[in-house]
Formats: sequence, C-alpha cells, structure tokens
Amino acid sequence: MADISKIKTPDGTTYDIKDATARANSGVTGVKGNSESSYRTGNVNLTAENVGATSISVLPNDNDQIKTKYRIAKRGYTGSGSTVWYYPIAKLPKDNSGNAASLIVSGRIGGYVSNNMSYINALVWNRDQTGIALIDIAGTAANMPTIWGICDIVVYTNDDTTDTIYLKVQSYYTFDLDFELYQSTASFLYDGTYLTEEPTGTLNAQASTSTKRLELVNGKLLLNGTDVMTPDKPQRLYQMYTTESGYNKGRPASANINSDDYGGVRKFLATSSMTTGKPSTGDGHILQFDWDNGGAYGAQLSIAGSAQNGQLSVRAQNSSKEWGAWAKVYDAGHKPSLTEDVTGTLPVANGGTGKTTAKDAANEFMNALDTGSSAPVDADYYISQYVGGGTTTKTYHRRPVSALWEYIKGKISSVLGLTNTNYGGTSAKATADASGNTITSYYAPKSTAVTNVALSTNKITKTINGTTTDVVTAATTSAYGITKLSTSTSSTATDLAATPSAVRAAYNLADGANTTANTALSGVNGTLIYDHTYSITNGVATFVPHVYLKGEEVTSNYAASCFAWKYRLSSTSSGTPSYINLTTDSTTKGCTVAITTLGYGGYVLGTFTPPES
Repeated sequence: MADISKIKTPDGTTYDIKDATARANSGVTGVKGNSESSYRTGNVNLTAENVGATSISVLPNDNDQIKTKYRIAKRGYTGSGSTVWYYPIAKLPKDNSGNAASLIVSGRIGGYVSNNMSYINALVWNRDQTGIALIDIAGTAANMPTIWGICDIVVYTNDDTTDTIYLKVQSYYTFDLDFELYQSTASFLYDGTYLTEEPTGTLNAQASTSTKRLELVNGKLLLNGTDVMTPDKPQRLYQMYTTESGYNKGRPASANINSDDYGGVRKFLATSSMTTGKPSTGDGHILQFDWDNGGAYGAQLSIAGSAQNGQLSVRAQNSSKEWGAWAKVYDAGHKPSLTEDVTGTLPVANGGTGKTTAKDAANEFMNALDTGSSAPVDADYYISQYVGGGTTTKTYHRRPVSALWEYIKGKISSVLGLTNTNYGGTSAKATADASGNTITSYYAPKSTAVTNVALSTNKITKTINGTTTDVVTAATTSAYGITKLSTSTSSTATDLAATPSAVRAAYNLADGANTTANTALSGVNGTLIYDHTYSITNGVATFVPHVYLKGEEVTSNYAASCFAWKYRLSSTSSGTPSYINLTTDSTTKGCTVAITTLGYGGYVLGTFTPPES
C-alpha cells in the first residue's frame, strides 16, 4: 500500500500528515491510527489501514464520470438477531437522462455457517428506471430463501427523486462487501451508523424480489427463484415470459407469438390468463418451435392438461406471421366422436359413398355391388323389409329365395283360382281389362297337353287330346280376328286391311287433287280479263280488273306487270285492225282511255298472265 499524505478521522476532519507530525513534535508523546490498539513513538509511518481510512483512486477521465471504490465490513455478531438494521450505503442522483448513476456490490453477506451465507454480485442503477440485477452463489439448496430472509439490498426513492441504497440485515449477522460507485454526483454514505426503523421514502427495488436474479445454489441454477437446470435434468426448458413485477411461470395472455429469429424452442402455459390463440383443448403446455429468420414460419405443439388427458394439438404460422387454427392429433387414446370435427364426405376410394344423405348413400352402396348372371337357387338370400312392416317397421332382413317363391305361389292361388291340389282340373277366373270388358282366361289341366296348333287361311286352331277347336277366326267389321293385308287403292273389299304403302298412295292422290283445287284462279278466261269494272268520268273511260282465287279476290296480290291493256280504233285507213297499248295503273292494275280516242266502234282488251309458281 502506498504512503498517504492526508488522513481523515472518524468525525470527518482531514489532517495533513506533515501538520500532524509537527503537532506531535510539539508535545505529543505517541501516535497511533484509529485502527491500531497502541501508540507508537519516534518516526511513525501511518498507512490507510492504520487509520481505517479508505483508498481513493481517480481513474482516467471518461466524460467526467468518476468511479470510486469502497469496502465495508461488519465482523462482530452483535445485536439481538431479530432486530432489522438499515445501513445507508450510497445516494444516487436524480433519475434523469444526464445525471443517473450505478453501484456495484460484491462480497459475502449473511451468517458464519453454510446454510445462511452467500456470495453476491449485484448491480444497482436508476437510469430510466430503478432496478437491481443480481448474481448469487449460495452454499446449499436452502440458502437462498434463508439468506434473503435475513439480508437484503433495498432502494428507497426520496421526495427529491434521488435514490438511497441501504444494506438491510438483521442485527446479529455480518457482511464483507466491496462497492464501486459510478458517476461523480453520486455519494457514498456508509459510516458505520444504521437505522432501526424502515427508511422514509418509497421502496422502489430490492434484491430479494428482483426479476433479474440468477443464483447458483448447491449445483442448481435458478432464475428468479425457479430451477432452470439441475444436475439430473441438464436440458430442462425454463418457462418463458417472466415479468418485471415478478415471475408468472410463463402464462402469457396470447399464444400468437412471433419467432425471435434464433430458431430455438420455447415453452409456456395455456391457462385462464390466455385469451387469444388458446387451443380448443383448454389448459395445458405449449412448445413453440421458432424459425431462424423473418419472425414467421413458427410451429406450436400443445399438450392438454388432465381435463383432456394429454390431447395433442398442432398449428403453424404462415409467411405473413398469421397463426392457423389448432388441429387435434388423434390416436388410440384420443379418438374423434361421431360429430366432432366431421364435415364433408368420405370418397368411395376411401371406403365411403361420397354422398351426404342416407338414401343416396344406400343407393351408392347397392349399386356398387358386383353383378351376377347365375340363376338363383332356393338357398340364396335376398334383402326384404320386415314382414308386415310397411311404413311403420322400417327394418330389413335377409330371406331365402325359397320364401319368396312360396309368396308367389300363394298369389297365383288367390288371384288365378289355383291351389296346390287344383292343378289337375280346369279352373277359370273372370277378370276385367282396362276398358271394363270381362275376359275369361282358361288354364289347361296339369295332366293334358297341347299337341297341335294350326294356322289356316282365315283362322288358328288348336288340338288338345285329339280335339280341334278354333282359337282365332277371321276378322269381321263386328269381331276381332285374322285379316289379310292389301296394297290396293281401288278395292272395295271389307275383309282386307290396307298396308301403309296403300294408305300412302291414297294420301298422295288426295293431296295432289287438293293442291290443284286450291291453286285454280277464277276470273280468267284464257288470257282475257272478262271480269272488270267500267266507268266514264269527264269523257275518260276507266277499266279495273278483278281476279279471284277460291271465291276471294286476289287482284292486289299480283304485280302490275301481270296485266296488259290495249285498244282498237273504230277504223283504220288500211282497214286492217290496229291495237295501241295502254299504260297499266300500278295501284288498280287497270287503265284509262279517252272516249274520243276510241271513237265509235273502238274497244279495249285486257290480258292477265300469272307469274310462274
């Protein structure tokens, strides 16, 4: 330790060593430091340890920030043990962006035996917010709660917003601590005195409840009091999402968490605190597998709690950081119910029908059966409704074909009048056709046989046991029977039936006659128009033709070009008839001529030429 030139007494007075020596030479008989037990004479060299003074060192300037080291100790086990003492350690300046400070604390705290002794390293600060970060190494597993029950580092905020740091211990316990104080405006307060009551101000932080506390206790690593790695479980995952106000066992309000781009695995709980993204299986554990970039592409595995007996669910996150819906993973112990999450149809290829109704599904099942071509035998089965069920009992059974045959035989007996003992005789039963005509059907006795059926020119006969009778006779206009076909269109016979070719030939003849009758024109005598209207007005004669078809005038249906008019003078110089053409009126299809032009004995001729059809 280097010699010092000044000393500071416990009352705070600072003396120059030379001045102290001068005083000693003027009558002082001995000199000792505050930490020494006896006085020395002669040339005495006092060191910092002799007088109990601290060593002060000024480090190189760094934006005028000063770091000062102190060391304090309480080695005596004094006090009652249950009384709490508060030792003022340091005061940090006001919490603002230009005048905040920090304090580093390191050393031993607690008792003198292993179960209440701990080595700590703590950082106390008040920049932006007041807090304590702590590393604690204790002797045994039970040490940490014991130690922090008897010793603590606490910070109280004063009315002027400065922060005072206290060492809180029960009076019987000891400590050996080093302090490093940063920032020139921070002040070191420790002088060995203490408070016996809680300090004034507001408790703002304490080491025992810090959420930035890492402890090594008897080989176990604890984070904020929770075991995160033990010797027998070196890869145990710690619950994520601790809070500043105290750890909450990783119980976030939302499971929709983006990847942190580290590609790791995170674990947290789904509890009543979770209101967003919670699995449909309820409370349980969630493992999140993060992608290594983009904050997306995560995946989650949920293991439900005891209420769901470990039901698994999974979901994934897309590139837009949107989480999909939870999907249950079914196994032998977790099977879906008949209605749970069952939608759509099961394709035929997967053993289903592809249909959505029971009727359609039943039809699909039946139509999917193999088709057989062999004749059934009595022992074969067919599907039939319950006997007498109708619309009431809608159940179905398998029945042998022999039972169906017995049913058919019973119908034959009741409808046709035949019984098991009656096939040897003749039986008749009258029935009615759709028109109400009574038809009698005869059934040959079981022991007889038809030996011949003959077709003659006008009837069909049958021969049974040597007796020939008519089955069908010739047809007449009053009775059904056999008739001969004819292609004649001129016959007058009543016992022949016309063939389709004869009917067609007759139709063609009638159709041609009808067409001729319909196209005949009335009012045409050759090419001369003899049906017309004649009038004279103011010496001008007007001729208007009239053409008729089937009694109706059709003059307007023809163009003016179908009509031609000319007149003949009463006489000519040569005596040979001479005709002069007249103009046909486009509306009336007639013509006009002056009476004086015609003279006495002149006349007008009109002709009509229909267009070719």
